[in-house]
Amino acid sequence: MQNSQNLNIFPDSLAGALQTSDIDELTAAQPGRNRRYLQLGKGALSAELSHVKLPAVQLYRERLNVGLHIEAAPSDLRVSFSIPLFVGDGVRFCNGEVTPRALVRATGGEWDIRVDSGIDFISCVFDRNYFEKRGFDVRGRPVDPTWLEIGMSRGCPDALFRFEACVHRVLHNSARKMDATAPEIERQITAQLLELAIVALASSAEDSRLDAAFCRRRAVKRAVEYLQDRPDSLCTIPELCEVAGVSQRTLEYGFRDLLGVTPVRYARLLRLNSVRQALLKSTDPNETVTKVALRYGFTELGRFAVEYRQLFGERPSETLSAR
Repeated sequence: MQNSQNLNIFPDSLAGALQTSDIDELTAAQPGRNRRYLQLGKGALSAELSHVKLPAVQLYRERLNVGLHIEAAPSDLRVSFSIPLFVGDGVRFCNGEVTPRALVRATGGEWDIRVDSGIDFISCVFDRNYFEKRGFDVRGRPVDPTWLEIGMSRGCPDALFRFEACVHRVLHNSARKMDATAPEIERQITAQLLELAIVALASSAEDSRLDAAFCRRRAVKRAVEYLQDRPDSLCTIPELCEVAGVSQRTLEYGFRDLLGVTPVRYARLLRLNSVRQALLKSTDPNETVTKVALRYGFTELGRFAVEYRQLFGERPSETLSAR
């Protein structure tokens, strides 16, 4: 069943928290981050998101319990760093393997992350002008340009721990009484977060620029965008290969490598997710599960109902009744 709890609705509030089973609500809570979520794993989604807004920096903690594909197109005006606290099996950032306490740089272009079974991570998103100016003040020289590019780093464990602990402390305290925080204290906290981030970044050795991974991603991304633009269509593999500009073998390999599923399975998951959102948001009193399922190309209704329940943890009729 759809369920959500909100505290200080995002994004304009200083601090807030969200618990939801609705992907669209999770997306709407963070519009400035340009996120798109697609459920890949079976089970009822449980998402928790907490948020703190300070001068020149925003902090997030996001916990997800099922397999998902997350795409993002962050603003060039922001610089974002994340630390995974927990990763389930098969977590890949731009096709690079993610481990707990890695320092993920999510700046400088579009990125995606595939989660097979669940993830818990914190994010620190700085205003770019502030980060570059303050970073120069802290280091005495310009920030390393690789810090402003998508990638992953391994840093000194102590430096990463202190950065992570500071983010945790601010998120925890803000949940109680951040609205009463004096502006000067907020500025001090922001400066401390940036200094700790700089230290963690400076202690890191870049693992990879992910060039090869980006090449593989491009073909898959073209096919995924094509499918997302027409979720109610039954696209063929030759059609997707033409769109992606690669052979069937390359496309199959790319989807398995990046998303853990075949192109056919991804297209079916996309249509199942589209059915769910249509059922949740329908205002037509005469709407039925059968009508929606047929609209998205599901003609074997028995098989559809089984797959839907396996993926989302409830029958489609229960979703419709939860409107």
